[in-house]
Amino acid sequence: MLGLVEDIESSQIRLSSRPVRADPGDVKSLSESIARNGLLQPIVVRIIDDCVEIVAGNRRFLACRDLKLRKIPCHVTDLPDKEAYELSLVENTQRKSINVIEEGQAYARYIEEYGWGGISELAKVIGKSQEYVSKRIKLLELPEELQNEIIRHRIKASIGEELAYVRDKETQSRLAKMVSQKHVTVKRLRDEISAAANQELEIDNGAIDVQQSFSKSIMAYNKTIIVLKLTLWRIDDIIESVGDMHWLITSSLLQQRAIISSQIDCLLKEKRKYSKLGSTRRPLWLATL
Repeated sequence: MLGLVEDIESSQIRLSSRPVRADPGDVKSLSESIARNGLLQPIVVRIIDDCVEIVAGNRRFLACRDLKLRKIPCHVTDLPDKEAYELSLVENTQRKSINVIEEGQAYARYIEEYGWGGISELAKVIGKSQEYVSKRIKLLELPEELQNEIIRHRIKASIGEELAYVRDKETQSRLAKMVSQKHVTVKRLRDEISAAANQELEIDNGAIDVQQSFSKSIMAYNKTIIVLKLTLWRIDDIIESVGDMHWLITSSLLQQRAIISSQIDCLLKEKRKYSKLGSTRRPLWLATL
């Protein structure tokens, strides 16, 4: 990296406008180390307008400022925004000075917020695989409480990556508690996730079966009602053909017609009742349990 090493007045230095880690955390121990051993590695800066902006080394600068150092050793470079952010990413990743959630947030900003490139390009910049970058970003889909558990090292990042692929939040929370209480391995967790996914699939399939059964039942009602209505029409034709000369037969047929008409009314009521139950997605045989 080209540039010059200069001692610059601390009052002329400002923090990075695009920091890799949003919260620098506690710099007290770093201040104590610098007080004992001095600043072992200069802060990387660039000249922006009328001031000097930090590219990499926000925490080192804050620690030096706490010590009230008037001048700070700086490696002065001339870098555009994208390259400055990439340099900061590489340094923080290599030094492991950021946690995995901050890492994922930094990668997401590079890709989504700043639009400087995709996962493959970023992976090349920081010297990691595309899978590594994808998994770090995937961690951001976890609920905040699970992210905090990872930050506190109560749940391993590898475990968090597995949990991030669980769609159901209740199942995700249950598995997370199991992991934190029993110290479950990644292999065991994968088995649990697979079992939960299969159960969810069975529930989905069961819902489909119930819906299909409901549709068939409604169709059966409709067909029966149509058949009985056709029977009424045919009885009417027969009554008309017999005429008034055979009044005994006509009277008997009219009685049968009334019975069939009553059956149609009953079926229509039963169909409406069944349809109302179906609208709540509860099949008739479950509603009666």
